Amino acid sequence: MSGGQAAEAASTTRLERQAAGALDAGFDSGLRRFLGWAVILITSGYTFLDYWNYSRSFHEGGGGEWEALLAGRGFAPAQYRIGVLRAADLLARLTHTHLRHMFAVIDFVCVGVSLSLLLWLLSRSEIFRAASRIAQWLQASLALGCCLLYLLWSFWYQKPETHATLLVLVLSAAAAQWRRVPAVVALIALAAIGATVRVDAVIAFHVGFLIACLLPQSRSLLLGRAVQAVASVLSLAAAIGVAYFIMHRMYPAAPRQVAALQLFSNLRAWMNYFVVAMALFPWWITLRLAVRRWRALDGWSVGLVIGSVVHFALFYILGMAWEVRIFLPFAMTLVPLTVTLAYAAIEPRQAAAEAPLH
Repeated sequence: MSGGQAAEAASTTRLERQAAGALDAGFDSGLRRFLGWAVILITSGYTFLDYWNYSRSFHEGGGGEWEALLAGRGFAPAQYRIGVLRAADLLARLTHTHLRHMFAVIDFVCVGVSLSLLLWLLSRSEIFRAASRIAQWLQASLALGCCLLYLLWSFWYQKPETHATLLVLVLSAAAAQWRRVPAVVALIALAAIGATVRVDAVIAFHVGFLIACLLPQSRSLLLGRAVQAVASVLSLAAAIGVAYFIMHRMYPAAPRQVAALQLFSNLRAWMNYFVVAMALFPWWITLRLAVRRWRALDGWSVGLVIGSVVHFALFYILGMAWEVRIFLPFAMTLVPLTVTLAYAAIEPRQAAAEAPLH
């Protein structure tokens, strides 16, 4: 067989494999049942521990911090993150329960929906769809393992906005994979909502996608380069506008308990390096593998990776590094990419046949 015929045959085989993968996209029935029960068990077990952690905080402090934030007398920047607190307060009054109960309920919904969407995003990847059945089980199990590691560290300096931030980011990542105009509306709405929870995460997400629009990988963005750029610019404007209103109109006099700049303190404390290394281990691996296979990444993956780096920089400069739960939502949002990159490292020949990577 000549070189040209061999190349043509290889190309035909690859197209047939991709077509078969498209037909078999998603999970088989056994894997679907396994993941369904896994999501239920993880979410339920986590929420049980989550509630008792909130309950312990309430009994130790009497809920004074939460009440102060509701009254507008809390410290900045926590005073500006009112989305989850206000929602929990409304639900508590409607159901005649307490804030700690509603925090657990909100976390249950956010964790359950986020895990389901992360697994769905994984199932859409070319690497996953082209893999064998056992390889799909391996990838799905690895995704659950990464999520469990991240969830474990969310109890370290627990705050009620952590999983709401995760849901906003995962929904935004899912919306960025739509091909229709409603995706733009969804991205803007999610940015405005996210600004009431953690505006830094939303800003980093869309800065990442804006930068991705300037790179060669932007050709693979499902919304298209121009539409994605417009959507991200409008989302940034919505997030900054909402944050500005909260900071300068609702709570202009909120005092600060600690300095706004924490970089030098973070660099001096050895425990920060330990916590960041241990809690974010899968994310560090993701960065390493992404750099090695940068040209194989599609625009969606590039936007997430760049956005995560931007958010980590904001977190380490402005936040306290040992409060790693600040960055956990963004790290968890990258789990589908973490898994596909790891599998590509295990099966490099199959990964080389699939482009773009995600």
